Amino acid sequence: MFVGLLEEALEMSDGELDAVVRELELTERRLHARRAAVLAVTQQRGLYRADGHPSLKGYLRATANVSSREANRRRLVAEVCAAVPVLGDALASGRLGEVQIIEIARIHANPRTRQYFDRVAPSWPSTRVTTTCAIGSPAS
Repeated sequence: MFVGLLEEALEMSDGELDAVVRELELTERRLHARRAAVLAVTQQRGLYRADGHPSLKGYLRATANVSSREANRRRLVAEVCAAVPVLGDALASGRLGEVQIIEIARIHANPRTRQYFDRVAPSWPSTRVTTTCAIGSPAS
């Protein structure tokens, strides 16, 4: 299976490889945004309790077979995207990646920095949450 994927990639031109890298990154960011939305609703509904878990983190550890750290990261991303939907929009459109959202989520989750986050977040119009190089365009 993987050997077939390698062979397919070996047959691509440099331009085709670059296009596939960009396509895959954008697809992954869209999936991360979808997962954040689904997990935010899962958390809000307390769905994890129906499966006997005390928290979303425990539910993710069992259901997705991820580490505690990864489950917590996914929970943080879901919470911050639900609190500030423009961040979810930036993730879904590919302007920000999950790693950037995680860093913002850490500020959001920290009781010592939360007050500053809450002051700044309402002023984030979607046009200001951008990066200098969009995923869909070739790097200069």
